[in-house]
Amino acid sequence: MSHQPAHDQFLSVAALQKQTFPDVCACGGASKLYISRKDVIETWYLINYANYLGYQLNVELVISWAAMGYTTWPAIDAAYSGLMDLMHKHVKGCKDKFGKPVPFLQYTVFENGLKFGAHSHTGLHLPRHDFVKFRHWLDKCIERINKTGVKNTCYCPVPRHDPTTSQWKMFSYAMKGMNPSLMIADMCGDYWHPGLTANYLLGVKQKYTGYIEFRRVRRSHAMSIRKLRAAGYVPSVDIWNATSSERYSDAEYRRGERDRMLAAYQAFFGSKPDF
Repeated sequence: MSHQPAHDQFLSVAALQKQTFPDVCACGGASKLYISRKDVIETWYLINYANYLGYQLNVELVISWAAMGYTTWPAIDAAYSGLMDLMHKHVKGCKDKFGKPVPFLQYTVFENGLKFGAHSHTGLHLPRHDFVKFRHWLDKCIERINKTGVKNTCYCPVPRHDPTTSQWKMFSYAMKGMNPSLMIADMCGDYWHPGLTANYLLGVKQKYTGYIEFRRVRRSHAMSIRKLRAAGYVPSVDIWNATSSERYSDAEYRRGERDRMLAAYQAFFGSKPDF
């Protein structure tokens, strides 16, 4: 299976492979006020990698930890980690349309809003035919960990029939708390103008999402930079291509379909097709 695009690799991809993304936080540590640019870019690459492998993050999950009675960051961290461990086991028991086990592909972004307090936004891959079973399982899990008994602490709608659109809308909204500050390279670029923000450059929404004392962006092991680097994956689209909608398209999903089809053809016939 080929992971190489038909044109030159982008500088941002090279930085990803070496893990040398500059971060806009000047304090030397993770910002407690914003999502880092590094987290936004890495998560974007990992979603594209999942798409290339044939998986789209079609399920949206929002959980209000504050409403369920979790009032400290360690308590929220422990409750979230426990739920993700259980969710991993549940998803592993699902099968895709070819009967293969489903990988646990998810990312989560935490927010601390003035109205709803601490809550999280999660994008998850799940076969559509397993959603009803998953929702029943999730409701039982939430009921067990809900310490207040407050209703409607979890939002998880039926997946849209267009997973590409919903996947990227989720991403754009979940990453709205990204640090809007510009770097020198941004201000020297072709798109610079007064009032320009990093959110505009990366095509994500913009809103302050509160002070958070722990890691704001989490990803499952199956969506790790280590796995992406080991696979030698390079996307054919560029997150910095602000003039094009390609960066939030199904381009990588289609490219993966094509590469798998070509690999199957070559394995069966012993040669590549002539077309």
